[in-house]
Amino acid sequence: MSRRREAPEIVQQRIYEFICRHLEEFGFAPSLREIGEGAQIKSTSTVHNHLKSMSEDGLIHYRQGKRRAISLVDIPDEPPAADELLYDSDLRTCDIPLIGTITAGIPILAEENYETSYRLPEAFLGTMRETYPHFILRVRGDSMIDAGILDGDLVLIESSPYADEGDIIAALIGNEATVKRYGSEAGLPYLFPENESYDPIPFFDEDCRILGRVRSLFRIDF
Repeated sequence: MSRRREAPEIVQQRIYEFICRHLEEFGFAPSLREIGEGAQIKSTSTVHNHLKSMSEDGLIHYRQGKRRAISLVDIPDEPPAADELLYDSDLRTCDIPLIGTITAGIPILAEENYETSYRLPEAFLGTMRETYPHFILRVRGDSMIDAGILDGDLVLIESSPYADEGDIIAALIGNEATVKRYGSEAGLPYLFPENESYDPIPFFDEDCRILGRVRSLFRIDF
């Protein structure tokens, strides 16, 4: 089985983490070549395209044609207290729920399913955050390791009942949420793991539905 291309959001998360580490260690931004080596990207033009997209999304400042002209967008160290407004346009952050156990009959974003919440930069959510609410799921298992998604990772999901073939999605099968790549076999929808040890999962029964698309990934060390 050939390895599928990583989702842009996951590649960009790896680039962002490498830039942060480089700035902390050396005090200046890495070059395109260094980012490529650090984030496992062969082409500097691909690195450039990702940096341009990240800049347009407000994650970084990137001046094209300038050597090492990359800087991070400032996010306040002290977020508002938990009892303040969920979203504060001045701070450009908002609280996103981590969904725990999913109960039959209760909508995915109902408070009964909330385990905790994380305060994230507005730029991670895009311009349609009010139309398509976001939530976070914790990944369990190693079925998506070839897409760079590891056991214990947190994935940011943009709610949507629809997906395109090739999208990495959060899906519900019965009462169990899972993260897989959406596709088809013989004209029928399937969920595809990114690990050769696992088989595709049929996704055409009545208890199957799409919860949303994976938009970003977070890896937190405790």
